[in-house]
Amino acid sequence: MNLVVTGWVLGLAFCAAPGAVTAEAVRRGAARGWTAALALGVGSLLGDALWAAAGLAGAATLTRTALGRTLGAAGVVLLLWLAWRALRDARSPTPRPSRVRPGADFAAGAALSLTNPLAMGFWLTAGAAVAAQAPAGSPVFAPVFAGVMAAAIAWCAVLAAAVGWARRWMTGPALRVLSAVCGLLLLGAGVRLALGLPG
Repeated sequence: MNLVVTGWVLGLAFCAAPGAVTAEAVRRGAARGWTAALALGVGSLLGDALWAAAGLAGAATLTRTALGRTLGAAGVVLLLWLAWRALRDARSPTPRPSRVRPGADFAAGAALSLTNPLAMGFWLTAGAAVAAQAPAGSPVFAPVFAGVMAAAIAWCAVLAAAVGWARRWMTGPALRVLSAVCGLLLLGAGVRLALGLPG
């Protein structure tokens, strides 16, 4: 299989799976519009790029280092904080007005992906597996990385457009239900990651 296509499939499989970034992008986009969802998704590309590059470079032992454990713990804290905010918004009688400064959605996406132990583990193991199966002497990093990032960028755009389109039906009660669902997803992800962190 063409290495760019391999990267595309890997990138799409990772990005399209329901997770913390998707839940938070949907929640923010429903409340403030497609640009918030897009900014969060683009910010998450930083973590995707870092972990995909590390995996393709063969740094599969990083998840078991002190740095990996520290990033994992920071990711748990971030997920639980975002879950608390989402559940707090779900209890509000009216949707909270945006108090987010420009760039905060981007920063939140970057923080979610950079501290996500699942992203770290996925990219480090999948990247190493792809690199190991490539023919000897063939360039692996550039084509696979290009495919991964192309898929991730496309997913960010599609998700933001879908959220922007669906936002027209998001009334106060619907926003509260969406915030509750996203909050529970984020809480579940945080608890799951906390239980899976190495001691």
